[in-house]
Amino acid sequence: MSAPDVNLEKQKHRHRRMVLGIWIGVAIAGLVGIAAVIAIFGFGADLQDAIPPES
Repeated sequence: MSAPDVNLEKQKHRHRRMVLGIWIGVAIAGLVGIAAVIAIFGFGADLQDAIPPES
């Protein structure tokens, strides 16, 4: 059951920055993922070389 005094337009306005922040975070994560795929498949990077050998 919702509160009787819900103003959806006011709520949309109040949450606009938060939703924008979420979209920016999703975009950054997507760019990092694309960069990782390009680094692995495009440049032939071997992720095993990034792990230091055990002593």
